[in-house]
Amino acid sequence: WSGIAVVAAALERKVWLTNRKGILHPNQYILLVGPPGGGKTLAIGNGLNYMETLNGPNGHKIASSNLSRASLVDDLRDAERRVVHPDKNPSVMSFNALAVFADELSVFMPEYQNDFLSILNHIYTGQPYSERKRTRDLHFSIPNPTLNMIAGTQPGYLSEFLPEAAWNQGFLSRTVLVYN
Repeated sequence: WSGIAVVAAALERKVWLTNRKGILHPNQYILLVGPPGGGKTLAIGNGLNYMETLNGPNGHKIASSNLSRASLVDDLRDAERRVVHPDKNPSVMSFNALAVFADELSVFMPEYQNDFLSILNHIYTGQPYSERKRTRDLHFSIPNPTLNMIAGTQPGYLSEFLPEAAWNQGFLSRTVLVYN
Protein backbone atom coordinates (compact mmCIF):
# COMPACT_ATOMS: atom_id res chain seq x y z
CA TRP A 1 0.00 0.00 0.00
CA SER A 2 2.91 2.31 0.53
CA GLY A 3 3.94 1.65 -3.08
CA ILE A 4 0.44 2.53 -4.28
CA ALA A 5 0.63 5.77 -2.30
CA VAL A 6 4.00 6.63 -3.90
CA VAL A 7 2.73 5.93 -7.42
CA ALA A 8 -0.42 8.02 -6.88
CA ALA A 9 1.60 10.88 -5.40
CA ALA A 10 4.14 10.74 -8.23
CA LEU A 11 1.42 10.79 -10.89
CA GLU A 12 -0.14 13.94 -9.39
CA ARG A 13 -2.61 15.36 -11.95
CA LYS A 14 -0.41 14.40 -14.90
CA VAL A 15 -2.49 11.26 -15.51
CA TRP A 16 -6.27 10.88 -15.44
CA LEU A 17 -9.15 8.72 -16.49
CA THR A 18 -12.29 10.02 -18.09
CA ASN A 19 -15.52 8.20 -17.31
CA ARG A 20 -19.23 9.01 -17.49
CA LYS A 21 -19.02 11.16 -14.37
CA GLY A 22 -16.04 13.20 -15.57
CA ILE A 23 -12.31 13.20 -14.98
CA LEU A 24 -10.81 11.01 -12.28
CA HIS A 25 -7.32 11.74 -10.92
CA PRO A 26 -5.31 9.19 -8.90
CA ASN A 27 -6.05 10.63 -5.44
CA GLN A 28 -5.50 8.10 -2.67
CA TYR A 29 -6.28 8.44 1.02
CA ILE A 30 -4.85 5.33 2.70
CA LEU A 31 -4.86 4.47 6.41
CA LEU A 32 -2.73 1.56 7.59
CA VAL A 33 -4.50 0.32 10.73
CA GLY A 34 -2.81 -2.12 13.07
CA PRO A 35 -1.26 -2.66 16.49
CA PRO A 36 1.91 -0.90 17.60
CA GLY A 37 5.00 -2.57 16.17
CA GLY A 38 3.11 -3.96 13.19
CA GLY A 39 5.33 -2.31 10.54
CA LYS A 40 3.18 0.71 9.62
CA THR A 41 5.96 3.22 10.30
CA LEU A 42 8.51 1.19 8.35
CA ALA A 43 6.22 0.88 5.31
CA ILE A 44 5.29 4.57 5.32
CA GLY A 45 8.92 5.61 5.94
CA ASN A 46 10.11 3.54 2.98
CA GLY A 47 7.48 5.19 0.80
CA LEU A 48 8.52 8.63 2.00
CA ASN A 49 12.21 7.86 1.37
CA TYR A 50 11.41 6.77 -2.17
CA MET A 51 9.21 9.82 -2.74
CA GLU A 52 12.06 12.07 -1.59
CA THR A 53 14.35 10.54 -4.25
CA LEU A 54 11.95 11.96 -6.85
CA ASN A 55 12.50 15.47 -5.54
CA GLY A 56 14.75 17.50 -7.78
CA PRO A 57 14.74 21.29 -7.82
CA ASN A 58 11.15 21.23 -9.06
CA GLY A 59 10.24 18.00 -7.31
CA HIS A 60 7.14 16.64 -5.73
CA LYS A 61 5.87 18.46 -2.66
CA ILE A 62 5.55 16.63 0.66
CA ALA A 63 3.40 18.04 3.45
CA SER A 64 4.64 18.89 6.91
CA SER A 65 4.17 16.21 9.57
CA ASN A 66 1.76 18.16 11.76
CA LEU A 67 -0.70 20.51 10.15
CA SER A 68 -3.64 22.66 11.09
CA ARG A 69 -6.40 23.10 8.54
CA ALA A 70 -4.93 26.47 7.53
CA SER A 71 -1.39 25.14 7.18
CA LEU A 72 -2.61 22.23 5.06
CA VAL A 73 -4.14 24.76 2.68
CA ASP A 74 -0.92 26.84 2.82
CA ASP A 75 1.20 23.77 2.00
CA LEU A 76 -1.14 22.97 -0.89
CA ARG A 77 -0.98 26.57 -2.16
CA ASP A 78 2.83 26.39 -2.05
CA ALA A 79 2.80 23.08 -3.95
CA GLU A 80 2.16 24.61 -7.36
CA ARG A 81 3.47 22.56 -10.25
CA ARG A 82 3.71 23.25 -13.98
CA VAL A 83 4.18 20.63 -16.64
CA VAL A 84 5.02 21.63 -20.22
CA HIS A 85 3.47 19.74 -23.13
CA PRO A 86 4.75 21.53 -26.27
CA ASP A 87 2.40 19.59 -28.55
CA LYS A 88 -0.78 20.46 -26.57
CA ASN A 89 -2.90 23.56 -26.43
CA PRO A 90 -2.47 25.03 -23.86
CA SER A 91 1.14 23.90 -23.65
CA VAL A 92 1.45 24.38 -19.87
CA MET A 93 -0.59 22.37 -17.40
CA SER A 94 -0.71 23.97 -13.94
CA PHE A 95 -1.89 22.30 -10.73
CA ASN A 96 -1.17 22.07 -7.00
CA ALA A 97 -0.11 18.61 -5.80
CA LEU A 98 0.75 17.62 -2.25
CA ALA A 99 1.65 14.26 -0.71
CA VAL A 100 1.18 13.34 2.95
CA PHE A 101 3.28 10.54 4.47
CA ALA A 102 2.32 10.44 8.16
CA ASP A 103 3.51 7.45 10.14
CA GLU A 104 1.05 8.47 12.88
CA LEU A 105 -2.39 9.87 12.09
CA SER A 106 -2.37 11.36 15.61
CA VAL A 107 0.59 13.58 14.62
CA PHE A 108 -0.92 14.65 11.29
CA MET A 109 -4.37 15.26 12.82
CA PRO A 110 -4.06 15.35 16.62
CA GLU A 111 -7.78 15.89 17.11
CA TYR A 112 -10.99 15.48 15.18
CA GLN A 113 -11.96 18.66 13.37
CA ASN A 114 -14.95 18.50 11.08
CA ASP A 115 -13.73 21.45 9.00
CA PHE A 116 -10.31 19.78 8.49
CA LEU A 117 -11.96 16.60 7.19
CA SER A 118 -14.33 18.68 5.06
CA ILE A 119 -11.31 20.30 3.36
CA LEU A 120 -9.82 16.83 2.73
CA ASN A 121 -13.14 15.73 1.22
CA HIS A 122 -13.28 18.75 -1.06
CA ILE A 123 -9.67 18.46 -2.22
CA TYR A 124 -10.18 14.75 -2.98
CA THR A 125 -12.73 15.65 -5.67
CA GLY A 126 -10.11 17.74 -7.51
CA GLN A 127 -12.53 20.64 -7.87
CA PRO A 128 -11.22 24.20 -7.46
CA TYR A 129 -10.78 25.35 -3.88
CA SER A 130 -10.89 28.98 -2.78
CA GLU A 131 -10.94 30.92 0.47
CA ARG A 132 -11.79 34.43 1.39
CA LYS A 133 -11.17 35.80 4.88
CA ARG A 134 -12.41 39.19 5.90
CA THR A 135 -9.92 39.65 8.71
CA ARG A 136 -6.72 39.85 6.62
CA ASP A 137 -8.05 40.58 3.16
CA LEU A 138 -7.02 37.05 2.31
CA HIS A 139 -8.40 35.76 -0.95
CA PHE A 140 -6.96 32.98 -3.05
CA SER A 141 -7.94 30.14 -5.33
CA ILE A 142 -6.40 26.75 -6.06
CA PRO A 143 -7.92 25.80 -9.42
CA ASN A 144 -6.54 22.23 -9.71
CA PRO A 145 -5.72 20.69 -6.32
CA THR A 146 -4.66 17.12 -5.67
CA LEU A 147 -3.70 15.44 -2.42
CA ASN A 148 -2.44 11.94 -1.75
CA MET A 149 -2.15 10.66 1.79
CA ILE A 150 -0.93 7.57 3.60
CA ALA A 151 -0.98 7.46 7.39
CA GLY A 152 -0.67 4.86 10.10
CA THR A 153 -2.88 4.44 13.13
CA GLN A 154 -4.03 1.95 15.73
CA PRO A 155 -7.63 0.64 15.82
CA GLY A 156 -8.17 2.11 19.30
CA TYR A 157 -7.05 5.58 18.25
CA LEU A 158 -9.21 5.49 15.14
CA SER A 159 -12.33 4.56 17.11
CA GLU A 160 -11.63 7.30 19.69
CA PHE A 161 -10.56 9.91 17.13
CA LEU A 162 -13.58 9.66 14.87
CA PRO A 163 -16.99 10.25 16.43
CA GLU A 164 -19.81 7.94 15.39
CA ALA A 165 -21.24 10.51 12.96
CA ALA A 166 -17.89 10.74 11.10
CA TRP A 167 -18.19 7.11 9.99
CA ASN A 168 -21.15 8.17 7.83
CA GLN A 169 -19.48 11.21 6.28
CA GLY A 170 -17.41 11.52 3.15
CA PHE A 171 -13.88 11.19 4.51
CA LEU A 172 -14.06 7.47 5.23
CA SER A 173 -15.85 6.74 1.96
CA ARG A 174 -12.79 8.24 0.23
CA THR A 175 -10.29 6.41 2.44
CA VAL A 176 -8.92 2.91 2.00
CA LEU A 177 -8.59 1.34 5.46
CA VAL A 178 -5.94 -1.39 5.38
CA TYR A 179 -6.08 -3.58 8.48
CA ASN A 180 -3.19 -5.67 9.75
